Amino acid sequence: MSDKELISALIVIIASLLAPKDRDNYEWVDLIDRWVRSEQGRHALKRLMIDNVTVERISEEIDRSPRHTSRIISKAKTELFKHVS
Repeated sequence: MSDKELISALIVIIASLLAPKDRDNYEWVDLIDRWVRSEQGRHALKRLMIDNVTVERISEEIDRSPRHTSRIISKAKTELFKHVS
């Protein structure tokens, strides 16, 4: 496993640990759709939090660099968790 793959795997694990477990996937989808403005942000956050897909894979799906994708995800998380406690 390369360093990039290891870091991506760790990001996925951390994201899943940060998401409160008292909500099911359907509720997360609804909350993401409600509070994240960017279409790419919604897609990326759902793929990361619900499908446990790596940042590299998501970046390929949305045709952005992994670094840009990480920024998109970070902004989407900020928007979401501002409204979800």
